This record gives sequence, structure tokens and C-alpha cells, in this order.
Amino acid sequence: MQAFFKERRKNQWSNQGMTVIEVLIVIVLMAVVLAPAVNALSTTTKIWSHNSAINPCISQANASMLWISRDIRGAAQPSSSVLSAVLVEDEGQRLIVYRYNDTDSKWEKVFYQINADNQLKKVVLSESDPKDIINAAIPGESDSGWSTLLEGVTSNPTFNRPPNSRIVEVNLQVSDSGQTNERFAPFNLASTYMIRNREVGSITGAPVADETTPPVVQVYKVIISPTSTKMVIDKPDTHEKNIILTEIWPANATDKSVKWNSSHPNWVTVNPGTDSSHATMKLMKKKSDWGYWEFLDPTWQPPDVTITATANSGGASATCKININKWL
Repeated sequence: MQAFFKERRKNQWSNQGMTVIEVLIVIVLMAVVLAPAVNALSTTTKIWSHNSAINPCISQANASMLWISRDIRGAAQPSSSVLSAVLVEDEGQRLIVYRYNDTDSKWEKVFYQINADNQLKKVVLSESDPKDIINAAIPGESDSGWSTLLEGVTSNPTFNRPPNSRIVEVNLQVSDSGQTNERFAPFNLASTYMIRNREVGSITGAPVADETTPPVVQVYKVIISPTSTKMVIDKPDTHEKNIILTEIWPANATDKSVKWNSSHPNWVTVNPGTDSSHATMKLMKKKSDWGYWEFLDPTWQPPDVTITATANSGGASATCKININKWL
């Protein structure tokens, strides 16, 4: 009798469901299936974070170098008591440039300073009397007038002028050191500039010609989203979709606009929004354009349509493939 009840309890236990080993096997299989998707999502997030962090820094660094180069090339000595129109101080973390503003008829003293927060800051002082501009002291960091040109400058020194030389070396190393987890590796933007020969009193003559506009930076890469999609003739809710311009390389491109084009405008049109950074794709065909049997005819199928975004500067382009189906 005891053997009977023992066998019965054993059978009841075996019918209760999956064993622990079976549950573990299921968990392992789920992990194997989900791992690639999780890894792909993580990689995409890291790439987006990297681009959104580094692109503004590159643009700001280029703009800062442009301002610095213009000031150095336009430097002028206000008096013979000043050793040079361009000075490097604070162990290479401060650049001082004297210049004459022909429009306002005033002398200016430009300070570029790397502060303790790794910021490149700029302030411009102006005086009518050369003596006053020479004696003008650098403003306190909390004073008004300072503007922040660039964050994350970790180069030291940033400015250098070799002895008895008219050359000024500028090295901007930019990093993401302010973040707990750095989103991009440090990068350097460096250049050497020549101080033009504007001796004391030369400001009474014609100024040295300078560029009136920055150089044109062309687009060499365009990214749009989506890169593929589907429209169904028998499903009107799929007839209209948005497409956006997600990325322009480089970030400091002069003209970031694009023009949109459809390979089959009689099937799908593409119309830009208020600016060219986004557009609307619209399927122009509907089921009523064909007779009943004509629409069912399996010998013809809708064409695949290509939407192209082409940069107005540089000619770089990106495409989106549209698969048009009758029913599914």
C-alpha cells in the first residue's frame, strides 16, 4: 500500500509542469536570442551619444581658431613701450592681442584665457588713447564682457610664441573630461600663425587686407532616416510618411541644406517642409485608379521608388528605398 501512494505522489509531481532544468534551458535560450538585439541597441546608443557630443565641440573649436587667427593677423602695436602686438602669458594659457579698430578709431586689447574650468574665454577692451589700452588690466572672471568660445580645453600650453619670432602657435586639445563616462576621445586642433608687420604708427596707413568671409566648408556626408520603408496601395494609412535629415558631415559645413528628389514622382512625391531638414513622402496612386480585374492582374507590380537627398554644397547624397505593394 505504501508503495502505491509513493508511486502516485511521484506521478503527480511529474505532471505539475516544467522541471527546474527545463526552466533554466528556456532562460538560456532566451538570453541567446535577445543578446544580439541588446548589443545592437547599445552600440546605436553609443554612436548617437558620441556624435551628439563631439560635433558641437568640433564646430566651436573651428570657430575659435578662426577668431584667433583673424586677431593675430590684424595685430598692431599701440606704442613702442609694448614689446609686441601679440603676447603670451600665464604659462601659455593666455593670449593678448593689440589691434586698432579703424571703424571706431579706437585701440582694442583682446584677451583669450583658458580658465580653471577648462573654458576658452574671450573679452575685448577698447580705449581711444593708446596709453590707456596698454595699462588696461585683464577683467576678473566674474566681470561682464567675457564670452565662452569653447568648453573642455585641456591643452597646456594652449598658446606659444618662440623667442624672437613672429610666429604664434595655437594648440586646442578638446576632451570630454567633464563627464563621468567620456563620450569621445580627446582631439587636437592646432595651427601656426604669422604676425603681420604692422609697426608703431602704421595704423595711420591703409590696413592689411583680410578675408571678409570665412572659407566655404562643403558637405561630404549626408544621413537620412528611414533608409527603407513600405507603402501599400490598398492601405491608405501607409500612403504618407515623413523622412528626415539626421546628420550632416562635417558639423561646421557652410551650407547644410539639401534638395529632395523622387525617382518616380508620378508614384511617390517628396515635398520638403519649412526647411530642407525634413520632407513628406506621399503615394499618389490609389486602388480606384484601376479596374477591379486590372488591379488583380498578377502580371504587373508597382515599381520600387528611390527618394534621394542631395547636399546643395558638395553633392553628397543619401537614399531611401520605398517598396510599393498592392495588398500587403
